[in-house]
Amino acid sequence: MSNKTTPPLRGTPSEKGNDSPSPKGWQAKPDGVVPKLRFPEFREAGEWEEKPFDELFTIGNGKDYKHLSSGDIPVYGSGGHMLSVNDYLHDGESVCIGRKGTINNPMFLTGKFWTVDTLFYTHTFNGCLPRFIYSIFQNIDWLKHNEAGGVPSLSKTNIGKIKVAVPKLKEQQKIADCLASLDERITLEAQKLDMLKTHKKGLMQQLFPSVGGVAGEA
Repeated sequence: MSNKTTPPLRGTPSEKGNDSPSPKGWQAKPDGVVPKLRFPEFREAGEWEEKPFDELFTIGNGKDYKHLSSGDIPVYGSGGHMLSVNDYLHDGESVCIGRKGTINNPMFLTGKFWTVDTLFYTHTFNGCLPRFIYSIFQNIDWLKHNEAGGVPSLSKTNIGKIKVAVPKLKEQQKIADCLASLDERITLEAQKLDMLKTHKKGLMQQLFPSVGGVAGEA
């Protein structure tokens, strides 16, 4: 886990004399938008630029893996990791989103991996950082973009039309680093919680007498 400390963020004042930070909402500007919450060093960095996703990256289709042999390269579907094979579809950082099924659980992948038909992956990023795009994906209500009446589905065309606001690369990096450090803390705390739950379960099994194989039941 990183020991870096995150500098405080300051609210970008929407009115003169108002410096109250707010993580929600945007300020409209003549040529773009800026967030109401911003790191101090970027307070005067100008507006964020609105662009559709298809100008920021390319969306790739997953493929069938059944012709491949077992190996050490992970295969992912919209539900997560499935198995490992001996070949890869992409090598590098990528943000993935479900094409069908689980469409509201974006993933950030690095290194070599394979995705199946139910999972889109992204590549060839233009003026944006994959980690920053991942943060944007996490902030989107993907179910609102569902295109099917039955099993939830997304299409590359409609994903590509979604417009988002993006800052310069340095500010993207700052935001991505900040949120990644929080993700690390969340993961660590979740692991601690799982350990405590396991510990509690073990204690309960020892503190209550077992009758018929069920602790505490008489």
